[in-house]
Amino acid sequence: MSRHAAGVCGPQHWSSALHDWSCTSVALCDPATGAPLATLTAAAFRALVPLRPVDLLVETRPLGGVLRAAARRDRARILAAYARIERNGGGALVALDAAGRVVAANAAFRGRARRGDDGGDEIAHVARRVRARADANAPAEPDDGDYELVPVPAGPDPVGFVVAVPDEPEIPEPRVEEVAAGPTRLPALTGAGRLVLLPAAAIRHARSDGHTVWLTTDDGVLRAVRRGIDHLEQDLAGAGFLRVHRSHLVNLARVREVSAVRGGLVLSTSLRGPERIPVSRRCAPRLRRAFGM
Repeated sequence: MSRHAAGVCGPQHWSSALHDWSCTSVALCDPATGAPLATLTAAAFRALVPLRPVDLLVETRPLGGVLRAAARRDRARILAAYARIERNGGGALVALDAAGRVVAANAAFRGRARRGDDGGDEIAHVARRVRARADANAPAEPDDGDYELVPVPAGPDPVGFVVAVPDEPEIPEPRVEEVAAGPTRLPALTGAGRLVLLPAAAIRHARSDGHTVWLTTDDGVLRAVRRGIDHLEQDLAGAGFLRVHRSHLVNLARVREVSAVRGGLVLSTSLRGPERIPVSRRCAPRLRRAFGM
């Protein structure tokens, strides 16, 4: 458990049957995974072991060299398998050792990791999934990332894995020409990039962020195709919308609450939660007239 040299004497043993013994041990660990493969123990009955833990470390140093040489051979096997698969081409490719550490990865895989696909470092994500699945000897599951796992054999257990992740075609953001929208329907883009024609009555209010205009609806926030809130105000002329701020346009039929705050007014078009749409001092008189306030 300690994975290094240790000494245990008499009552320090967990079992009373061993209290007459003193033991000095050293663990021999896999250089790749750090897992203990074996222990070498010197024990003495009703006497102290005439060896210090450091003595066992010195004596077993050649065995550590043998294990490191085996790890280098395993690494060479992994790289050879990776090279064979890479020559066939196709998709992002990464080679992992038995501990799930990256041995090699092609440019496609490194690019995916830099972009942060799947919400984070993809190499680490795949390594954890592969290692867990290999430890459990489990079959592939749909949420494993749709990758192909190729074990690199060397004895009863694989010494590593080559993981191929198919390339996903990049879906470009749709290019939609700006069009003059009619007074009752506006073209807008969903988060998935779909173009929808939105009835003006479905828009509660619009907010500009620079030249980009965001439309708040009962179904969520959409991005207007038409850039600039001044253009949107022109498109919605006669549809019951009022400019209440240089960055905000409000559907008067959807206003549910007008509140006085220090320095001015705020509006809300939501029945489900708090919403604060600012009303500038310059626009406040028009709003009051619209509501007969």
